[in-house]
Amino acid sequence: AGPAGPAGRAGPAGAAGSFRAWLYRIATNVCLDFLRAERRRARLVAAAGADADAAGAGPPSLATMPWVQPYPDRLLDEAQTGGAGPEAAAVERETIELAYLATLQLLPPRQRAVIVLRYMLGWSAAETAVTLDLTVAATNSALQRARETLRRHLPPDREGWRRRPTSPEAVGDAEVVRRFMDACERYDVEQVVALASDGIRLTAPPDPRTWDGRDAFAAETAHGWGPGAAGVLACLPTRANGRSAVATYLRPWGDVAYRPFVLTVLRVEDGMLAEVTAFAAGDFDRFALPRVLVRS
Repeated sequence: AGPAGPAGRAGPAGAAGSFRAWLYRIATNVCLDFLRAERRRARLVAAAGADADAAGAGPPSLATMPWVQPYPDRLLDEAQTGGAGPEAAAVERETIELAYLATLQLLPPRQRAVIVLRYMLGWSAAETAVTLDLTVAATNSALQRARETLRRHLPPDREGWRRRPTSPEAVGDAEVVRRFMDACERYDVEQVVALASDGIRLTAPPDPRTWDGRDAFAAETAHGWGPGAAGVLACLPTRANGRSAVATYLRPWGDVAYRPFVLTVLRVEDGMLAEVTAFAAGDFDRFALPRVLVRS
């Protein structure tokens, strides 16, 4: 691989610029062709965008985009320390946030490519135009349209999205996470609802439903933790996409082992839960989590 582009960016310019530009162009066009072919996914995205516009609030729900999955922070850290490549540049920005990734799905393929190359990787308009076979004017126009879509669907204050694992905010988040895990393990609906902000959003992909507001959050939590609960829960803290997360294990009644159950990504704002996204347990190994827990 050749050196990074101008000013240390991971662009196609540099000593091996022509070859890098050719490779990036091939890779980008393959991705664009794939996106255009995903008709079913495009219909889901359009519906999600319409719902978000109608609601007039917040980013689209991950419940309508089950292919967007959480990514372990430990792997993001490896990418960040791996040099000045494109993956390191992306990790440095808030664009690894699940809310941003969900909103990105609303963009048409060409606009999505432009926003990734320009905003996430820091390429110039000229570099992006060469890679996408566009004019600079068309590139700038696509970027402007993409930004307008992002502006409509993303929270206005995104500064807090940046990864600050040692910040005072992260320390405060840890207390919220501790109390959240304690509430889950004790099926304490009152305590977990006390952690919720008035505008909390709960989603559980691939379930298409969304629960917005503290009352809806409380009702759904009480329903899930009612007499029909499947067993005993145990929780471990982890991190995903730059956010606090909780790995929940389930021990069915009469069993002795806890097995992966749910991975919950939490968005904490001002010491309160603003969003809870509960993913069905996937590959806990990626998060360096045990496959089985045994507790006395």
